[in-house]
Amino acid sequence: MKEKIKVITVSTEVELKICFNIRKKVFIIEQKVPRELEVDEYEKESTHFLAFYKNTPAATGRFRIFQSFLKFERIATLKSERGKGIGLALMQKMQKIGIEKYPTYLQFANAQKDSIKFYQKLGWQAVGDFFIEANIPHQVVVFIPKDRKMFENLKCLKDEKCPKIIKDCLKL
Repeated sequence: MKEKIKVITVSTEVELKICFNIRKKVFIIEQKVPRELEVDEYEKESTHFLAFYKNTPAATGRFRIFQSFLKFERIATLKSERGKGIGLALMQKMQKIGIEKYPTYLQFANAQKDSIKFYQKLGWQAVGDFFIEANIPHQVVVFIPKDRKMFENLKCLKDEKCPKIIKDCLKL
């Protein structure tokens, strides 16, 4: 199935518009998220990704530097394409590039309650209480690096503004 899935880093305006279209279908139309919350001021500073299934755009996501973290956001798979491993391939590619480009930034996301198990399958850990974002319950999830050597260089561990709950989940 993997050969049917291709994930790219967005490099053109056309690809970015395709990402926005997927996000519009998933977040604005399907989940009723207000457009002004879905498209934000961080679009230009984010690295966007686009996943294809059988050469057809099917999923998208982005990440950006947020304080001492690498924040994963706007992860969306078209409803008709879910359950095919596309979201998994997208996240794996995003995580790989995130670690390569930003090895000192802990990866985290504000995950929708219904997607927590998806993140946990990828090795992410849910921390803290649920909160409401765009009228949808969310919880913070963090990716705990398997390579414990990475811990000594994580910026968030040296950041006094890093939430205690994050530092606690990273303890060996």
